[in-house]
Amino acid sequence: MPALKLFGRRWLLGSDDFVLPGALELALKIPWLGLILVVVVREWILSEEGCPNLPPLDPVLAAIRTRLAERLRIYVLVSALLLLTSAITVAVLIAHSARGCPIEEEARKNVPYILKFKFSLMFPELIWNIFGSLWVYELSEVMPRCPGEAFASTVIKGVLIFNWVSLTATLFGMALLFDPMGSSRYYAPCDGGTTCEDHQHERHAERSRDIWLRRFSWLFCWMQPDEHSRTAFNDVAGLFSALFRSTNLVPSDVAAAFVLLRLRQKREVRLQREKLAKSRGDQEWTQHFPTHAQGISAPLNLDEETRIIGAPDWMKLSTAKHYLKFSMAAYGWPLVMYLHCFTGLFRLLPYMSCCGCIRSKTPRVVEDNCCLCNVAGMRTLSGVPSHDILYASFRNRLFEVPFLVVADHSTKSIVVVMRGSISVRDIFTDFTAASYELEAPELPPNCKGHKGMIHVAQYVQKTLEQELVLTEAFDNYPDYQLVLTGHSLGAGVAVMLGLMLKPTYPDLRCFAFAAPGGLLCPEAAAASESFTLTVGLGDDLVMRLGVDSIENLRTDLLTAIHRCSEPKYRMLVSGFMYVLFGVPDRELERTWENADKKRERRSTSQYRTIQRIVMGPAHSIEASRLACNVASRRFSEQRLYSPGKILHITRCKSAGPNGTDRRRHHELRWASKEHFTQLRVMPRMILDHLPENILAALDDLLDEHEQRVSSSLESVEVSSSRIQLMASESLQERLTCIYCDAFFTTKSGLRQHTRLKHADVQIRCDHFHCPTYFRTPEEKRQHGLAEHVVHVGCPYCDKVVKNLGQHIRNIHPEKLSFKCPFKNCRGYFGSDAEKDAHLEREHQSNWEKRKRCQFCTYTTLRSHNLERHMNNKHLELRISDYVNELRQKYSTQL
Repeated sequence: MPALKLFGRRWLLGSDDFVLPGALELALKIPWLGLILVVVVREWILSEEGCPNLPPLDPVLAAIRTRLAERLRIYVLVSALLLLTSAITVAVLIAHSARGCPIEEEARKNVPYILKFKFSLMFPELIWNIFGSLWVYELSEVMPRCPGEAFASTVIKGVLIFNWVSLTATLFGMALLFDPMGSSRYYAPCDGGTTCEDHQHERHAERSRDIWLRRFSWLFCWMQPDEHSRTAFNDVAGLFSALFRSTNLVPSDVAAAFVLLRLRQKREVRLQREKLAKSRGDQEWTQHFPTHAQGISAPLNLDEETRIIGAPDWMKLSTAKHYLKFSMAAYGWPLVMYLHCFTGLFRLLPYMSCCGCIRSKTPRVVEDNCCLCNVAGMRTLSGVPSHDILYASFRNRLFEVPFLVVADHSTKSIVVVMRGSISVRDIFTDFTAASYELEAPELPPNCKGHKGMIHVAQYVQKTLEQELVLTEAFDNYPDYQLVLTGHSLGAGVAVMLGLMLKPTYPDLRCFAFAAPGGLLCPEAAAASESFTLTVGLGDDLVMRLGVDSIENLRTDLLTAIHRCSEPKYRMLVSGFMYVLFGVPDRELERTWENADKKRERRSTSQYRTIQRIVMGPAHSIEASRLACNVASRRFSEQRLYSPGKILHITRCKSAGPNGTDRRRHHELRWASKEHFTQLRVMPRMILDHLPENILAALDDLLDEHEQRVSSSLESVEVSSSRIQLMASESLQERLTCIYCDAFFTTKSGLRQHTRLKHADVQIRCDHFHCPTYFRTPEEKRQHGLAEHVVHVGCPYCDKVVKNLGQHIRNIHPEKLSFKCPFKNCRGYFGSDAEKDAHLEREHQSNWEKRKRCQFCTYTTLRSHNLERHMNNKHLELRISDYVNELRQKYSTQL
């Protein structure tokens, strides 16, 4: 970085990108150079002098062999000289290219001159290879007469082939690294002032968009054109041309920046984890820190019916799992074959129909294959019978995705399922991500949304209306409810369709799994929270993927390149070793720490020089328009966010006291939309998006909840059985002196015996039915713990304890953040939502009568208590309010 300028244009590589290719070329040339030297040292000739004890040849043939031997000897010597010169040039190129960090172009100023000299060697190599090919062709017609001739002939042919391959690879590399926008007329200074700059900027943007459009047209020429193809290609071409225009980045810079960005994020997570562990004093951590600062709530709890506490009744985890299976079923047979590589075909066979396309079938199926494989895959994954499939469209075009309409009798709902991205057309729909006007009756005007998904939702709505699918479905099942669901692209389309159908079906519900990040404007996203539950897992890439997040990633990449103080090849090699061979993180993080230290030592003038190098020359078109601030350039007109109420599943790992790892588990947390505005370079960012992994996480959560409920029931049963056992103890066990084992028939006799025979025992048990006395308070306490304490199960972990309050204070202090305001209620809660649900459930009548402080959350039933509280806690605020009232009063009178 910046891009290499050679032969009057820019190329898609930097001056520091020749270390690794040069090392590979040098490693290939040195062995061939050694073989040529071996042939030269052995002084082979194609005559009898090199092959003794052979019969003499015809004089004419001997003259031909001698002349050919002289030519090949010259070819070998010149080839050795060219190989040696090229090897020395490559070694010098490697030494110069390895200098400095990526943005220090001045340290590698001699690289273009070395490259020009290296390319000048191509012409003599090309001419010499042509002559060598002709001579080797003549050599092939002469049979070798001894082993020395055969070895020399093999080496010459090998060197010739290697030279041709090397020249071809060089030309292919130049074609691959050719930048169509690298011409000097696109980045040269203009002479006509601001108007000229505007004209050149528009021409530059139009030229870049045309190049991307031409690439898409060539690459996807097999795609059948329709009315949407030109629009999709134009939008995606405009997005791609706008993202990295005038950033002066090359592909290797992006790769090195990704390595540095991954190191930075991993280091930040580790430091935040250590900080949180110190503050909490335990060994449990999650992957998001700090939770509240990043828009993540405290861990959520489920009730007996898997309903999320504090959420609407329809937001159940078991229901979300149920509809996730429908979302997976929409992918059809490809997902079945992916999940069951060896047995998938046998799973599909029972549901397939041979020549099903010409049979009369109950479900309405559109554009499935002959054997109805997609319907078979859908039934395999969901278990839905064929007569419950009301409509199935597998038509896949630009802005048209397959969808299903199913009657689900278990939940009494009509389910509309949209398929996610699985084809190239779907990917183009995803990348048509510009903001577009979203028209829905319940939304305010000028609401924006994802353009591609809005078009898909309009297509689905139009199809449902034309085919009367929902009308017929609700005529047959009038008591059923409309539910929309989907995964990835399907989730975004489901939310869009829900906004459009909400006035017609006011009680509809939407379950969106791994919905894309840049989907709705803030107003539309807030409106979708009333009927949409979005479920996401871990570091899902798609949930954070949007135009704004990609542009923020572009800025982060530039920042990472700025802060890199090591040569680029070292970062690439370290990242390669880390990904494939698991090099320890500390080695890579040490590179980042060294970069921070060196960055601090740089002066302001050096930084400005480097910034000019990275962002482009001061006279460039983009630099003059944007003042070298790439971060301010935005492709989308409005920022888009994730839809619905977001339920984020995070992974947790708890460590034992000796540092031993225990099993991983999952936690549920509410997440804000702002939490998904930044892309995270994480190892599982692709895996966490797959639907089978989301299903596995939901299964894990439901299994943990079931175990927790069963353990609580077992603890209650143990406590009740213990009480029954204590009540059924024999009279002899209950009225026996604990000091001398004397037995009495009445409690008064045992007390009198204790006072007379054991005068030093004066402390009596507090339990009403227990006649036991003790010498010390410690004996009394131990007796109470052993005989009168009921063991109960903790609702937050699997432990059964005697003192639940003390256990929660010591082990789960975060659960005691919110206390019930009623004096006689001992309820503690982990969030405001749990506390409000408790107040509505237990103290609704009293809560409405309570008087509330206008400055804090204090409530009371008596007015004088509220007055005393405000005088003690908020006297200054009351005085300030009183003064403001007087000012307003007198200002009105004047």
